[in-house]
Amino acid sequence: VQAHANQQCGGVAAFNEGALQAGDLDADGAPDVVLDWGHVRCNGSDMRGFCGAANCEYNVFLSSRGYAMASAHLAVGGDIVTHRSGRLGLRMGGTARVCSQIDCNEPWLWNGTAMVQVP
Repeated sequence: VQAHANQQCGGVAAFNEGALQAGDLDADGAPDVVLDWGHVRCNGSDMRGFCGAANCEYNVFLSSRGYAMASAHLAVGGDIVTHRSGRLGLRMGGTARVCSQIDCNEPWLWNGTAMVQVP
């Protein structure tokens, strides 16, 4: 995760509190990592890396993929939560327009290929 963030920053990435969350999203028994770019500083800057006016990028690093090939998602806030099925998922908020198109209260689950919303 650190190497990926450093590469994306083009230098040194510093993680503030809240930048990293861990939980077993792919249900393989090992922790996975979610990186919230809203809490990352690149090269000593106070600017939020990879964030727009509302959304920030979230990268999901899965242990079953060797923590490589992180999937990227744009969201307004993201948290690892327990889905009603008992599995862990990533709930990602959005702007009013985004949440009118998807259910922002429903977490995204790993289906073996991608993060998807499962009703």
